[in-house]
Amino acid sequence: MTKFLFQIIFLFIASNIALSEVTVSIGNVSVDGYTEDIVVPVTVSNPSESVGGFQFDVMAMPTIINLSGVSPSNENDFSADFNVFDDGSARIVFYSNTGDGVPSGGEEILLNLHYNGSDVLSALVDLEAYDLTVSDADGDTLIYGIDSGNIDQAFVLEISKG
Repeated sequence: MTKFLFQIIFLFIASNIALSEVTVSIGNVSVDGYTEDIVVPVTVSNPSESVGGFQFDVMAMPTIINLSGVSPSNENDFSADFNVFDDGSARIVFYSNTGDGVPSGGEEILLNLHYNGSDVLSALVDLEAYDLTVSDADGDTLIYGIDSGNIDQAFVLEISKG
């Protein structure tokens, strides 16, 4: 019975991923140690559905940096905001100012996440994204998927023989 239940859950998850109409992807970035403003792009792929907005949670693991800001790539047509919770996770909201949304058929960077890494010399931080909700311009929920990203912050020491 347990094996059968596991197979059903796996098929449900696999079918949701396979049927995803909209994919939100958190970027992978590499920066120098002690970088004050680490900018992580968020790309949205929507081949057949227009997107009016989306919301997701993200957690930096390990929790050595926190989200310090968000900015839409097109501030005339879109807005974004965020909240950081006590556990270090953050909720990001992105939406259309015009009501038109993001037209279908594209894949573009719509949002930038800003992290403050000024206290970090070197680390690999996974940005675990979850609890995504995507809607069209009318507010109807769409089928979606989300991909997590990471920040590779490194201090490189160069030794030269002089």
